[in-house]
Amino acid sequence: MRFIGDGETPAPQLREVELEDPEVVMNEIFDQYLLMYRDANYVHGDLSSYNILWWNDHPWIIDVPQGEAVNKWSNMNKVELILRRDIQNVLKYFESYGLERNPEHILNVFLDAFIPSNLRNYRELRKEGLELL
Repeated sequence: MRFIGDGETPAPQLREVELEDPEVVMNEIFDQYLLMYRDANYVHGDLSSYNILWWNDHPWIIDVPQGEAVNKWSNMNKVELILRRDIQNVLKYFESYGLERNPEHILNVFLDAFIPSNLRNYRELRKEGLELL
């Protein structure tokens, strides 16, 4: 684990700072999260302005250990639900800056980037009603 801050004082949570260019920061957060999902095959599960620190003009996603691995044994309906919630939490924070994005589009970018090969058809196999979760 790494301390993020000046050695004595921890970096502030994203919710505690005023961003100069919030659109760039939002994009950087989603880029980092996409790398975490696509390359490390991991979903956060509690991504919000509380679990993103602001240090040296960059966001730092923290509290990752509470996340969940995405692999061939995963319940992709649950993974999709977690991704959707994380994306909506981030978007909700940036609404205060007047920024709006389509959460379903962002979700589909993530799912297009990675789904375990044996689970590619999980939406077609999902029980009726689960799409409402």
